[in-house]
Amino acid sequence: MPWRPFVLRDNEGKVHAASAMRAISFFEQEYVLFGPNGPIKLNLPKKANSSGIVSGRLLVTLDEDWIQSGSTRFAADSMISYGLGKWKQHPLRGMPSLVFQPEPRRALSGFAVTKNLLMAIPDNVQSMAFIYRYDQGTWRDTPIPLPTNENVSLSAASEETDVVLFTVSNYLGPTSLWYFDAASEGLEILRTAPPKFNPSRHVAEQFEATSLDGTRIPHFLVRPKNARFGAEIPTLLNGYGGFLASLLPSCAGAMGRLLPDQGSAYVVANLRGGGEFGPRWHEAAQTATKQRTWDDFIAFTEDLIRRKVTSPRRLGVVGGSQGGLLVGTAITQRRGRFNAAIVQVALFDMFRFTKLGAASSYIGEYGDPAIPSSAGGSRPTHPIRSLSRARPTQSPSFSLPPRTTACIRPTAARQPPGLLRSASPITAMRISTADIARPPISRDARAGWHSNTPMHPGGLWIECG
Repeated sequence: MPWRPFVLRDNEGKVHAASAMRAISFFEQEYVLFGPNGPIKLNLPKKANSSGIVSGRLLVTLDEDWIQSGSTRFAADSMISYGLGKWKQHPLRGMPSLVFQPEPRRALSGFAVTKNLLMAIPDNVQSMAFIYRYDQGTWRDTPIPLPTNENVSLSAASEETDVVLFTVSNYLGPTSLWYFDAASEGLEILRTAPPKFNPSRHVAEQFEATSLDGTRIPHFLVRPKNARFGAEIPTLLNGYGGFLASLLPSCAGAMGRLLPDQGSAYVVANLRGGGEFGPRWHEAAQTATKQRTWDDFIAFTEDLIRRKVTSPRRLGVVGGSQGGLLVGTAITQRRGRFNAAIVQVALFDMFRFTKLGAASSYIGEYGDPAIPSSAGGSRPTHPIRSLSRARPTQSPSFSLPPRTTACIRPTAARQPPGLLRSASPITAMRISTADIARPPISRDARAGWHSNTPMHPGGLWIECG
């Protein structure tokens, strides 16, 4: 990868140094500082990011454990800082101090650099926000009194005015936008999105399922209040579990109208491989251990059935991109646990993905298929080979990219439906909602299910062209 130059600039616009960064892999990079005698390669770990300047200190975030010197150890997902003056004089001998340290279920999801440092920190997948200030040689945090038990994210920040906008959301209430002045600590709500459904009729609950190796995996169940367990609630299970990405609570108006308002439920799974609990949660299901992501998802299907939330006949699964691979793997490993599957813009060819455009960079997530020991979690569950031998009794639906994207070409995405057509007597990729829920809209209506997925009068119809 080429070097990308940048400057280290504080909130007053002063440039302190000229640097460059080069990506080594999807998750790794290296930095150089341009000194008077030439470039100096910084002694940072490969999974570290230069993150700005606050109070005369250079901020660095870590996505891996780092032993900086004999007894100084920083955990993955920590934020550290260097005194800028000393670091500029001797960048290889700087001694960092700790700003933020993660806990097993408390991670750093986002931050903003103004005249102060502001952080959004999920605690068991529900967020809080803090101001961090450097005072007398240490960092001190002050909580920002935003609504509790919500997902808090940083939307925008101004270095010059010390003002931040927060987005606050959950699975039921409408999303709201909050204005916060870090200098005066003034907080006010600016706007709330119009409600798309009546949240008083629904409930959102957090549960945990036990995966194959005994790890407890959290998920959220959104259902009608009057739904009774044991009555086989029609349920749609959604997951992702990859690339350090998190599925945090958010108000999905279309989901609320299409599912709980119609007597159905949906589940959001916080699988290993994602970023809900920081880099360690991601690394627990990466490359050779990627099978753990698939195991976690299968554990949710079994848990929902065991607790009599639903039944295999009334359970559907959905996922896009990495989530589409997740659903494809579930189809090939546990078809009998659900009755419908929605696969959106998925990459299924885990033997040849390194030859498919930008998808070659995904070696950091799935391992190198040319090295079986590094791709152990991907090769055994290769959906293309499994689908070619499949004789499914019910066809999944596929949402395909209309044109080449950065990582998925239409030819690659069309391969799974083609294999299913040749392996079973079907003429179209379609899900009947007869056993999942009655069609929630009229024959003449059109509603967006995802990017290019309209509703069909008889069920969910995914256009393949």
